[in-house]
Amino acid sequence: YRIRLAEHKAEDLNGAGLVFVKGFPELHKSPYECFQKPAELEEILFSSESSYKMLLVENSQKEIVAATVINFDKTNKSATWELIAVIPEYRGKGIFSKLAEKTDEFIQKSGVDYASLIASTFQKENQQKFEKLGWKIAGIQKGLVIAPNGKGEYYNRQLVVIYGKNYTEDAETLVPEPELTKKGKDLYEALKRINENANEKKI
Repeated sequence: YRIRLAEHKAEDLNGAGLVFVKGFPELHKSPYECFQKPAELEEILFSSESSYKMLLVENSQKEIVAATVINFDKTNKSATWELIAVIPEYRGKGIFSKLAEKTDEFIQKSGVDYASLIASTFQKENQQKFEKLGWKIAGIQKGLVIAPNGKGEYYNRQLVVIYGKNYTEDAETLVPEPELTKKGKDLYEALKRINENANEKKI
């Protein structure tokens, strides 16, 4: 398998759109449905104002089997890792892990200070992979996606985990202590303890 940056050509746009249709069907009728549509994907990735980059995974037949999307904010030196998906028949082959590692490296080399991502709470293995790469839990909330239940009906928004990662050594020290209510402070301290314990286990 080969991981590369998406190019401005029909094969990449159509292939990536298909990955998100097959590998992330919940995007349908969500704020992220545009990533399933090649024409809209072209505008997102390749317009003159675009802040998005996409990495693709292709097999030996040059078929696109996985994709990931990152949105860079140069002004704020930050990035949002928007999406990652693997076509179902190619799962269980280590593709997700390799693409996640490459995406993490790609974000780091871009020069940003900080990045964030959202992971579904029912995908425990994916959460563990992000945590191995040094991503820390920043919070838990209901996601934006309302997903189908397989019967033509839709169930409620799943809980999602918000992760963040500092890519520069001084990023943490530059952040002032937040001004929070007591409930907010309790949650903030709890998350700090969780992330510190996770780091200790890795060591």
